[in-house]
Amino acid sequence: MSNKVVAVIEIGSAGLKMRIAQKQKNEITELDYLDYPLSLGHDTYTDKKISMEVIREMTQVLEGFCRLMEEYGVSRYRAVASTALREAQNRSYVLDQIKIHNDIDVEILEDIENKSLIFSEILMAFSQESMPKLSNAMLAYVGEGSVGVARYENSEICMTQNIKIGSMKLSDMFMEITLETDRYEDILDEYLDKLSHTMKKHLHGKKIQNLVIVGNEIETISKMLDISPKNGYFRLSKGKLSELYKRLRKLSDSAICEKYGITDEQCDRTLTSLALYISLFVMVEANEIISPILGFWDSIFQSLLSPKKEQGKTAFMGEHSYACARDIAEKFECDKAHYMKVLSFSEKIFVKLKKLHGLSMRELHYLNLACVLEESGKYINVKNYEYSTYQIIRHSSFIGLSKHEKLIIALITRYRMLKSAAEMDEKASALSEQDRLLVAKLNAMFRLAEALDVSHKQRIGDIQTGLNEDRFQITVFSEDDLLLESWAFREAASFFEDVFGIKAELVRRSALI
Repeated sequence: MSNKVVAVIEIGSAGLKMRIAQKQKNEITELDYLDYPLSLGHDTYTDKKISMEVIREMTQVLEGFCRLMEEYGVSRYRAVASTALREAQNRSYVLDQIKIHNDIDVEILEDIENKSLIFSEILMAFSQESMPKLSNAMLAYVGEGSVGVARYENSEICMTQNIKIGSMKLSDMFMEITLETDRYEDILDEYLDKLSHTMKKHLHGKKIQNLVIVGNEIETISKMLDISPKNGYFRLSKGKLSELYKRLRKLSDSAICEKYGITDEQCDRTLTSLALYISLFVMVEANEIISPILGFWDSIFQSLLSPKKEQGKTAFMGEHSYACARDIAEKFECDKAHYMKVLSFSEKIFVKLKKLHGLSMRELHYLNLACVLEESGKYINVKNYEYSTYQIIRHSSFIGLSKHEKLIIALITRYRMLKSAAEMDEKASALSEQDRLLVAKLNAMFRLAEALDVSHKQRIGDIQTGLNEDRFQITVFSEDDLLLESWAFREAASFFEDVFGIKAELVRRSALI
């Protein structure tokens, strides 16, 4: 076999899966697929940990996966896990046992990373000519352990939320209720109705015309409705979904399993998935679900087989995280004219200092997001808003950004008033040395840019930058009084010199020259 044979292993809430693929004529071709049902999710969602019996069975299954990878001559693999393993209290022990018994390194995906992969595949699917065109839409992924939703508007994902309930987790949450009452579905509907109305508040009154949902139970539900995909996607009307849900509620689990040829576990997940789908209609004006048929693993295979394409997708997802930041800034009534001016200045400063700071375009993206969100905390606390801004960034969702990346961005804004790099080192002692240095560099550049519009009056039209061995010069063009900006720049320049070892100098020129 070619040395370009790769494998992806997924440890999910409902079982273990493995796909083996190879790149042939610039296309990813699947060579083999294994799916082993194993209820990791039930253990985690009910007992908070994965039992020894399940761990032993899991390592035995993975042993078989390893043998098959060896037979195919797999050169690279990626093993990923999501909600069930991420939320298990004994996840470190489970990962250790997998490493010892199978010599497999498992990567636990963060919620936002998992959803980012899925949302990127949704958008890639809708870029095909055979797909309907989206205007503004709600994108949703209904998994076993969580539900991810995103608002898509003007070709951008501008809001994301992750709800820690999924088809399996929801079923396990209400397991005790099923023993106490025959009104389980009524209680489930009431719970979801309250949740969906709460979620609707995050839309800021935006009208959503399309509802796109993907998930493991879409195909099962479509078969129940005798609906086949056309042009690569399913269309499921709200009316038919509601009618099916009403019919299923009248049947026992055993009757549903017998009629549709599904297992007890599939029955539970199907009912809760249906309830979740219907609840999402509360947030939109759509009367149908559009569900593209996705290769959920394609993004991971791309990272293994086509690294250059993956770099392009990273930039693509960066654009969406910037849209999310603008949406948050609007919500917290940030001064757009101010942050756009600061962002413009910071980009010019970053580019000119490239040889000095050695950072990548990814780090420039962190700086841009910090500029957009820097004053969001003023909505909560005008006087000491830095900590509020820090909390807003840490607890907001940005498509394509990890928790660690959000921390870096939040700290750029949090430490904007510190007097020296030494004081920052002391405050950020929990960070690695590399991260402390990164935050300090970005913070120093951010402060210079912010100082140039500290008045929020956009008195400076444009800037030019120059760099020599011992001095970084910013030339500003303005006819206005710049006393406040000059004072703020001097304050920022002191910290800048501490970090970069050169002086920052402000030079004024007439805008009329």
